[in-house]
Amino acid sequence: MLPRSLEVLEKALLPTAQARAILDVMETEFATGSFATKEDLRVTKEDLRTAIETAVAPLATKAELSDLKAELMRWMFVFWVGQIATTLAIVKFLK
Repeated sequence: MLPRSLEVLEKALLPTAQARAILDVMETEFATGSFATKEDLRVTKEDLRTAIETAVAPLATKAELSDLKAELMRWMFVFWVGQIATTLAIVKFLK
């Protein structure tokens, strides 16, 4: 455990026990080699392109959204006509 690292963590207002625990975990990770290296983090343009295509593929196109909007408007019209008819029937029944 590096005393300088412990000082930095304690200056960040971490309790000594917590600072030591953090440093112990870091030393264990470095010793076992189970941390990410620069090579692990290196990503190619092709990897990014594939990831973006995979994420964007399920999204709707403008044409699909336009069709959905038209269908929703039709259903809203049917709903409102039904509501008006029901309201008029209730008013006529109550008179």
